Amino acid sequence: MSEEQDALLELAVFGREVDHFLSTPVGLYLNQKITEEVNRAMNALRTVDPASAGAVAAAQARALVYSDIANWLRQAIAAGLQAETVLQEPDDGEQSPIASVEGDRFGT
Repeated sequence: MSEEQDALLELAVFGREVDHFLSTPVGLYLNQKITEEVNRAMNALRTVDPASAGAVAAAQARALVYSDIANWLRQAIAAGLQAETVLQEPDDGEQSPIASVEGDRFGT
């Protein structure tokens, strides 16, 4: 296997690990807390005094932190899926190196 295939395989495995983690009790708990915090921050944005630039910026920053965490997790899964697709493409008749990787996909 080439270095590029090794890197793709690592990325595919990592994406599946993130996917699996999100289906565990800890992952489900974190996902729930992230959702709650984003909702709280969005509600704060709806009620904050628009004339208070500092309060608006604080509420926006809070929402973005939790949104960023969720996006990083989604991006890891998406990158893993993309790596799997590349690895599954036929290459000189060799068996796909991804064939032995197993896991569930998480989509939101």
